[in-house]
Amino acid sequence: MVDEVSCAELFDRLLALDHERREPWGPLHGEAVACYFAQHPNAPRAPRDTGPLLDRLRRFVGDGVEAGDVLPGATIHAVAVDGSFPAAGYRDRLERWARSIVAADAGGGQATPR
Repeated sequence: MVDEVSCAELFDRLLALDHERREPWGPLHGEAVACYFAQHPNAPRAPRDTGPLLDRLRRFVGDGVEAGDVLPGATIHAVAVDGSFPAAGYRDRLERWARSIVAADAGGGQATPR
């Protein structure tokens, strides 16, 4: 069950898919990494400055994100679905995660990791 898997373990699974450089994961590697570290700023390997990550996510989701757009549960777990990060709908799930992070930042908060 995906709820029993840690965020860090899911991130490692996602990185393995990203590094295969196949659609849809490979081309969205930078956005997935930005989402994870923006939501987990104290994780090992996280950059000290999350500003560039948030800038990347803002470019990814475009204009129109407001503080009220934070989606409860918009985490790597939601993107993973069953832990395998299914290709079908991956971009949409990743974009919802990114939008929620950008919205949380616009509201002065942080989208809470699981």
